[in-house]
Amino acid sequence: MGAILKGHLEVVKVLLENGADVNLRAGDRDNSTALWLATSTPTRNSALVIVELLHKQPDLNVICGQSGNTPLMQAVLKIQNEEIIGKLVDKGADVDIKNHEGKTAKDFAMTQSNKGLLFALLSAEERQLCRHAAAADIVARLNH
Repeated sequence: MGAILKGHLEVVKVLLENGADVNLRAGDRDNSTALWLATSTPTRNSALVIVELLHKQPDLNVICGQSGNTPLMQAVLKIQNEEIIGKLVDKGADVDIKNHEGKTAKDFAMTQSNKGLLFALLSAEERQLCRHAAAADIVARLNH
């Protein structure tokens, strides 16, 4: 987990190549997994580390932390990388899971008024259909 916290991409790759369990809980106060930690801790290599973790089929909908957030929620709140958020959604992250406060990843993106984050939360098919849609159209699709 230390390699993820510090954004040491090469160390993460070596650990994964040697069978590190991406779903192992850290035993920290958040009881975090590797993916949850990577989406919660912005580093210069966060996006690359997350992509490496996604190759190992982590639990995308694991709930960690005192807030009960998923990795997708953390990515929206902390990483704010539209490409990574889109990859999480494409791999199967559920945009409708609610945390302990009843909020979803969509709710977090809407409060930030970031059209790109909202767009990234759409399915791949919906993103293709609305490449040039206005933020209001994206919000309408998210609330269907």
